[in-house]
Amino acid sequence: MFEKLSRSWRQFKQARPGQRFQDARRRRRQEKASGAGSALFIALGIALALLGVVALFFPGPGILFIAMGAALIARESMKMARAMDAIELRLRRLAAHVRRRWQHTALMPRVAVVFLAAAAVGAAGVGAWLHFRPF
Repeated sequence: MFEKLSRSWRQFKQARPGQRFQDARRRRRQEKASGAGSALFIALGIALALLGVVALFFPGPGILFIAMGAALIARESMKMARAMDAIELRLRRLAAHVRRRWQHTALMPRVAVVFLAAAAVGAAGVGAWLHFRPF
């Protein structure tokens, strides 16, 4: 089982950006998975995505859960696979743009951004601790 999972992950990583999810969907379809397995993946994907939406209102990895749920659904749905590939391309373009801007930014604004980000993470941690601490 772990070998199959490892092979699937390697194939996913090596696939061309913008085609990864569609290629994974095609491979899944060629495996001729059972209808029950497909339904299970879709149900698990929906549950993870809903958990992620709820987690958005609390400190935690809400966006990560939504992404994992969408990826599971994309294994079973070509429409979702296409959407995930399009999102990946947009995120790659955004990351490249941010990287270029960061490289051409002077030192002091970089220090300010890092300081503000650290302060925001610290404030979120303190807020979570205050909110969830036992009485």
